[in-house]
Amino acid sequence: MTIKELSELLGVSPATISRVLNHKATGHVSQEKQELVLKAVSKLGYTPSKLAQSLRKRSTQTIGVVVPDISNPFFATLVRGVELYSTNNGLLCFICDSNNSSSVEKQHLINLVAARVEGIILISTGSIDDEVIQKINQYKIKVVAADRRLRGLPVVEADNFTGSILITNYVISLGYKSIVYIAGPQHISTAQDRLKGFLTSLRLNNIEPFAIIDGNFTFNSGYNCTLKLIKSYGRKIEIIMCGNDLMAFGAMRAIMEAGYTVPDEIGITGFDGLSWARLVSPPLCTVYVPAFDIGFKAAEMLASQRSMDVTLPVEFRPGATIRGVC
Repeated sequence: MTIKELSELLGVSPATISRVLNHKATGHVSQEKQELVLKAVSKLGYTPSKLAQSLRKRSTQTIGVVVPDISNPFFATLVRGVELYSTNNGLLCFICDSNNSSSVEKQHLINLVAARVEGIILISTGSIDDEVIQKINQYKIKVVAADRRLRGLPVVEADNFTGSILITNYVISLGYKSIVYIAGPQHISTAQDRLKGFLTSLRLNNIEPFAIIDGNFTFNSGYNCTLKLIKSYGRKIEIIMCGNDLMAFGAMRAIMEAGYTVPDEIGITGFDGLSWARLVSPPLCTVYVPAFDIGFKAAEMLASQRSMDVTLPVEFRPGATIRGVC
């Protein structure tokens, strides 16, 4: 049923119905007619057209979220935060998965601009194309970066640098010396900050890194990197510190398949604080990152006129994957 059909049925103008449904009837529509409209709407189940509303208001009430990999539980949790804010504030949320591809990410951004979204939350694969920036600026669409910094954009992120120092200091305090690090992609600010924190802690404690190898934040990269490390160094490795939990899970699998035990022979740490960290055996020593809060605050920033960067604190969570922890 359209608003025109409803007006013909009730014998009142479409403008009257619109005023009642948009809470603008006071002083314009009699109490009797207000009750008539509300009863009819309730009985007939009439719902105003979002498309028609957006055309009238020149506002789509939609936002887009571009994520690198929605199957990654960290990003899934972040998106839940965005959706909660959106639902509570009457916004529709389009979720786009770039599958860790910069070209797919670019196409998603172009499509969201074409759809005239109110704003975009971007968890980028690395950088934004100048062509896309031009289109975004042309249509005055606000973009907020989440989890990963991007040139020229406001960002909501975690304090990855401090978190990395905390967990590395803890590992050193337990007596570990031969410390290996599996890093994330170094074109991503999150991975840069975590590696920087790791190296800062080692330097302050006068320890040289035993080995550093580049991963890509996936389970498979953690697994494959660890197999290479074990093949090269074997039991010389005392502990493997990973740039995120998914790589740590892969590293644990590789260590166990190679015939070593965690943590008695080789220790493991992660970063992100995924719920899975408590489900693996032994439970993973990690740093908790408030992914849900990052998503919620990014959506909040998008809906407001504020553009100040927000950095959220992290929390070190000891686990049983390093010696001396119970």
